[in-house]
Amino acid sequence: IIPEKDQKRSLQEVAATNVIKEINNKSDKIKSISCDRTIVHLWYQGLWYNGLNLKLKGNLYYEKPKNFHMTVNSLAGKEFIMGSNNEEFWFWSKRLHPSSLYHAKHEDINKTRLKSAFNPLMVMDSLGINPLYYGVGVAVKEEGSKIFLVQKRVNSIGQPIGYITVVDKDEKRLIGHMVTDDDGVMIASSEILEYKDGLPYKILYRWEEEDQVMLIELPDAKINQKLSTDLWKRPDIKPQVNMGETKVDFKWNLEQEDELLQRSRD
Repeated sequence: IIPEKDQKRSLQEVAATNVIKEINNKSDKIKSISCDRTIVHLWYQGLWYNGLNLKLKGNLYYEKPKNFHMTVNSLAGKEFIMGSNNEEFWFWSKRLHPSSLYHAKHEDINKTRLKSAFNPLMVMDSLGINPLYYGVGVAVKEEGSKIFLVQKRVNSIGQPIGYITVVDKDEKRLIGHMVTDDDGVMIASSEILEYKDGLPYKILYRWEEEDQVMLIELPDAKINQKLSTDLWKRPDIKPQVNMGETKVDFKWNLEQEDELLQRSRD
């Protein structure tokens, strides 16, 4: 005889997985998402708590399963580029030292020691159109109006992490993702703060280790548009560093931060 509490848990898990299936059925119809006018707010080193931020502009394009392109610009020019195709991913930032375009094959992710803030896979997952996995190795939990999909994973430096997907049971849509260390301490998170016409409109990212916060607004996002294959090509920016072959220690160069803050307000 199955104990009553286990019967209730089983029924809850069935109901929760049915919600996930419904979400996946809707997301299966979306092959790509694009936004020519993306607004990006960035907070560095605790400035989030003081209400000071850099308001930048850019664009974002994602085509399943791994084609991704994001560019962020300020009045001073290009600030950040991040992208991916089926074979590799890359990123470049004006504020990274040493200044290079960094890239690696997807299969070499565990060699890169890549920090969360530069991982396009996290951004792609945050857009709410990827299928949610709820099979072997995933604990399905329900608390109030939220469903939690909890997995044990390994990060890019081989350390065990928790990867938690949060779903709104009533609205039947993604709320966000959380990454924790093996002790449950938050490392990074993404949260969809607002939807518009069924698509994410405002997404908040937090990287606790780097004390950084980013808010992306997608005011005119479109789905299933025909996108140029040139978007999925690694930019010809020199120098370039293959993170799968070279150990890299990134450092932020924020000397121009005050000037950029002032210009972003004007």
